[in-house]
Amino acid sequence: MVKGESDKEITEFLVARYGDFVLYNPRSSHHPDVVVRTVALLAIGVLIAVITIRRRGRATPPTLSAAHHQQVQDLLRKQDEDKGS
Repeated sequence: MVKGESDKEITEFLVARYGDFVLYNPRSSHHPDVVVRTVALLAIGVLIAVITIRRRGRATPPTLSAAHHQQVQDLLRKQDEDKGS
């Protein structure tokens, strides 16, 4: 101000030295980038969640072999006999 600089020159000097936060209403130079990145990351997260849920739904449950099935039946029968005693 003492050197006779205009308000615009003083503002540019302060912003260059201290950054946009010295302004009461800072410029949002990166605002579109932040929004695009946020939406992109959200979309990727939703896509990963959908793919994971679909894969879990398609997975076939493990089947027991005949020997294991018979072993389970024998254990259940033994458990029922023990309860009856």
